Amino acid sequence: MLRVLYTRYQHDVNNNTLDVNNTLHVYNNTLDVNNNTLDVNNNTLDVYNNTLDVNNNTLDVNNTLDVYNNTLDVYSNTLDVNNNTLDVYNTLDV
Repeated sequence: MLRVLYTRYQHDVNNNTLDVNNTLHVYNNTLDVNNNTLDVNNNTLDVYNNTLDVNNNTLDVNNTLDVYNNTLDVYSNTLDVNNNTLDVYNTLDV
């Protein structure tokens, strides 16, 4: 089980252009998502319990990955982005 905990993570974005052109291909898979919370208030993004964030990447998965009892704890991080252009062209093939 991969447990990812994001606590007190603040993402402030001001005067930006966000272009998102994503392609999601899912074939013959089962995706179970339980106990996930996404709270977006006043430019604060709090994400709990198993989150995969992919930006400007191509992820092709044709493998078996077994992950057990791993914990990633991220605390008190702030990302301030001002006057930028973010172009996201993601492809996720599962």
